Amino acid sequence: MGIGQQIISIYSDFLNQNEFDSDFQKSVCELGRQNLTITKNIDNIFLKLFEKFNKKPNFEVMKTAPADNWGIRAKNLYESLGFSYFSIDIDPDEDNEDSSSNLIMDFNFDDLDNKYFNKFNIVTNFGTSEHLINQLNFFKIMHQLTKVGGYMIHEVPCMFGLNHGMFKYEPKFFTDLARSNAYEVTTLKLVADPPSLSIYNWDENNTQTLCNEMCIVVILKKTNERDFCIPLCGNYEMKIKDNVMKRYKYNFEGNIINGDKTKHILRADNSIKHLKKNILINELVERIFSKFKLK
Repeated sequence: MGIGQQIISIYSDFLNQNEFDSDFQKSVCELGRQNLTITKNIDNIFLKLFEKFNKKPNFEVMKTAPADNWGIRAKNLYESLGFSYFSIDIDPDEDNEDSSSNLIMDFNFDDLDNKYFNKFNIVTNFGTSEHLINQLNFFKIMHQLTKVGGYMIHEVPCMFGLNHGMFKYEPKFFTDLARSNAYEVTTLKLVADPPSLSIYNWDENNTQTLCNEMCIVVILKKTNERDFCIPLCGNYEMKIKDNVMKRYKYNFEGNIINGDKTKHILRADNSIKHLKKNILINELVERIFSKFKLK
């Protein structure tokens, strides 16, 4: 997918709106090496981004991509901002490219060496995961790579646009992922016809459909060092029997709780505003009858 102007804009806002701890080391790991696919002049956004890090603008990085929409490596952008750069990709070295900063790995099959655990402040998924069948392994590895207090940044297909990859993602995918792993959701946006600056904050009432393609951009903050927890679609948590739920675990403020012990927590967190009135009325009547033993 590459890094288009929407990511530069979101990066700039994100990095300028957050005050990072003094020990926040600028380290980034790309899952899938990316190129800059900037299709319009966004010098003002680039300048704001470079100012954040007290760096001089890199005018080679700021150039728009060629007609084939495939610009220079994103590695150049990160290093010009002062980040230490690393990537994981299935491809071997490419011509005239330094391969020392890339780990060759197949996310469908390979486990991550624990020497890379909790190593990076920013880990990115800019159009990689949708091309992989093993979603569980990919998102587990992303969790493992990220330091506590670090950020996982995703830009992946959301709707429209056929045959780009193997998957498209709902906002719910990321909110359930966050809830199971105690991630803080700092950004959740939709981008119409990427690469573009048609960026929208997501909410349940969003009706943006006047586009050919749409991607979702999500920034998740890792809040503790617990192992990755496999999420369960929230629609079904209250319906599944305890003997099934106990296979799942939830990271609740750094405490790992088995799924069969979490229903009271989940029930407290789940809003009732989306329930139909007749369901609420029937439940209320049932409780009144039970309370006063009218049955």
